[in-house]
Amino acid sequence: MGVVVVVVVVVVVVVVVVVVVVVVGTDKNSSYSYLFVRFFRTPQKFGITQQDFETDPTLEKKRREFVHEAATKLCNARLIRIDNNRNYNPTDLGRVAARFYVDWETAESFSKGLIQNMDDDRILALFGKAHEFSQLKSREDEQAELGQLMEDPQVCPVRVLGGTDNIYGKVAILLQVYLSRKFIEGFSLVSDCNYVLQNASRLFRALFEITMTRVTNMSEMSDRLLEWCKMIDQRLWQSQHVLRHFCYPPGSAASNKGGKSLDEGPKGGVLKEQIVKKLEDANFDYWTCINMTVSELTNISGSKDWGKAIDKYMKRVPNLVLDAKIQPITSTIMRITLTIKPSFDWSDRWSGPSEPFWVWVENPESQDILHSEYYVLHKRNMQDSGQLSFAIPLTEPRPPQYVISVVSDRWVGVKQAAKGLSLECRTHNAYIDR
Repeated sequence: MGVVVVVVVVVVVVVVVVVVVVVVGTDKNSSYSYLFVRFFRTPQKFGITQQDFETDPTLEKKRREFVHEAATKLCNARLIRIDNNRNYNPTDLGRVAARFYVDWETAESFSKGLIQNMDDDRILALFGKAHEFSQLKSREDEQAELGQLMEDPQVCPVRVLGGTDNIYGKVAILLQVYLSRKFIEGFSLVSDCNYVLQNASRLFRALFEITMTRVTNMSEMSDRLLEWCKMIDQRLWQSQHVLRHFCYPPGSAASNKGGKSLDEGPKGGVLKEQIVKKLEDANFDYWTCINMTVSELTNISGSKDWGKAIDKYMKRVPNLVLDAKIQPITSTIMRITLTIKPSFDWSDRWSGPSEPFWVWVENPESQDILHSEYYVLHKRNMQDSGQLSFAIPLTEPRPPQYVISVVSDRWVGVKQAAKGLSLECRTHNAYIDR
């Protein structure tokens, strides 16, 4: 029984090695691997007998068996393709798994579990079922605290599927506790929460990339998963005001513990949470505040200094002015020229040397992503207009319009969209909608 278990573990290890080798394209000679050395040092742990050494001194046949068995598992999971000549070719799913170091079973689960129009509770359940969390345990002494956290809407605004008895339910609770900036008392829960957070950003990025490679019926899911990626990176909920980004030091999850001025910190300061709370209570979102004067913001916040601080930081949120022009090339191809002009005050502390964005064109009816690319706005180009040009296919039946979305890869809830693009409109001034 022990030998069988070890052999299964070896096959799993070889699966990971095969993914990296096929995707990266490294040397396929397994005789240089650590696993090959262990075959000769401890052969009994791998189910290798003395007869195997006598018939095959280099264990080439045994290595081929392991590799073929692992490759078959990857092929069944659609991470690679095996042709008739037994050549291994990576798939888009395999590339994503290798890029983000995702377990092959997790990649298969994500690929099968992602469907159109998933709610947040189902997204969290899919995330919690990742093979990376299989070692977590549901302990009896944790049930009371987990149940209390789950029932608090201020801590867990997203419904938890599976409850506290299942691992994926526990993972969903711990992730929401982190986003809500609440404290955990149990030492074992703190340890499990840290483990979940170590994998959360990587796994959600993998989920997002999978939807971007699949493209069909996935534009809404791509948008939602990208927001989850940013929420985890920034430790913010999308329902919170965009000015919450300035309440905490960039790149830090620690909350501000006090201070004597509105502008705190070594390089420009941190906005006080009580200022943003006033805007959230009054339901004044970004687009409402950005069009207000300082005097109007002062009336809302109750302080002239607070009004100036709100105006200052609102102008630091990345905002882009889009202008799209379309040109039919053939009956099945249309060219789109997108002009992107920055319209915000650059801050080195909050934006760094560059601001990344995702740009994609979608069919709003079928939710198909017709084109996508990664766009980076550099500080040196703040005074210039960037331009992207790409061609998209025209399929039948044609939708009444196409939508171009420009979504920040860093700021939660920051999104611009050019709507109303159709073949009847050659030039179009984009309608901006966050």
